[in-house]
Amino acid sequence: MTDSIQPLYIEETDNTPRIDFDPVSADLWLIGESFPDLAHEFYKPILQWFQGLVASTRGPICLKFKFTYFNTSTSKYIINFLSLAEGAVAAGRSVEVEWYYPTDDENIKKNGLELADGFKVMFTTIAY
Repeated sequence: MTDSIQPLYIEETDNTPRIDFDPVSADLWLIGESFPDLAHEFYKPILQWFQGLVASTRGPICLKFKFTYFNTSTSKYIINFLSLAEGAVAAGRSVEVEWYYPTDDENIKKNGLELADGFKVMFTTIAY
């Protein structure tokens, strides 16, 4: 990572996840529930920031999704994150995706497995 990349932190709310990027570890966490009223307004600047990160750095990146719930609008943005990650991998970048799911939540697990099948990125599902 370069010194010019700043940490990104957005506090979790009742309907939006916590966004936490540490430029030292290069881990980008999305944690919590995600069903924002205006998903575009919430996720668009984060996706733009992620695009900038991919364009301006060369080191490995790890996307870590730890949702306890997300709606259909959010799933579209998860797909956008994964598309950007896939493009970075195709350009020779090291990008990993970790999909965390509660051990008792088959829906979150299933969603992660379906996403893993749809993208050419290193994708790991992790129960907690």
